[in-house]
Amino acid sequence: MMEKSNKKIKPEEERKYNQYVGMRIRELRKQQDRTIEEVAKEAKVSPGLISLIERGKVNPSINALWAISRTLKVPIGTFFGSEYSESPVVRGTERRLIKTGKGIEFYLLCPDLTRKLEVLYKVFNPGASTGTKSYTHKGEEFGTVLSGKIEVTLDNRKYVLNKGDSIYFSSTTPHKVENIGKRKAVTIWVVTPPSF
Repeated sequence: MMEKSNKKIKPEEERKYNQYVGMRIRELRKQQDRTIEEVAKEAKVSPGLISLIERGKVNPSINALWAISRTLKVPIGTFFGSEYSESPVVRGTERRLIKTGKGIEFYLLCPDLTRKLEVLYKVFNPGASTGTKSYTHKGEEFGTVLSGKIEVTLDNRKYVLNKGDSIYFSSTTPHKVENIGKRKAVTIWVVTPPSF
C-alpha cells in the first residue's frame, strides 16, 4: 500500500501500513505453499520476525524486506503495491510513500513501479540506515544529496556525501546507506531496473 502523502506518518497509518505489507508477504508465501520456517531459513531471518511482519506488528528493515523478496522471488515493490498509473505526472503533494525500516521514508517520484527506471526521494532521520548489513540486487544506482550528510558503504569502502554530492555504482556491489549527520538527510536515488 503506497500512501499519497508527504506528511509525517501517524501511528494509526503506520499500523495499517505494516498490516498491509504483512498481509502481502503472507499471501505470497501461502501462494507458494511455503511455511514461515522455510522462508525464514532461506531469508536468513528468524521465524519470529516473519510472523511479526505477517501480523503487521513490526515495520521491517529494508534488508529484511530484500531478503524476503529474494526468497519469495518477487520484486520488493510487490509488498507495497505497484499499480500502473496512466499519468506521466507525479504531483509533489501526491507522491506515493513507501516507508520501510526505522527512520527512512521512500517517496516514489515516478508514476509507478512498472517502468524500466525507478526514481526515489528518500528522507533519512539522523542515525537511520538501510540496515546493519549491506545488500545487493541487480542493476545500477545513482544517488544525490539534497540536504544533510550520508555515508554510503560499497563493499567495505565508505563514502561520505554532503549536500550537492552524488554517487553512482553497480547494485550488485554490497551496499548500504546511513545518515551520519545530526539532522534529516534528503536524497534522490535513480535505480535501473526498478528494484522496489
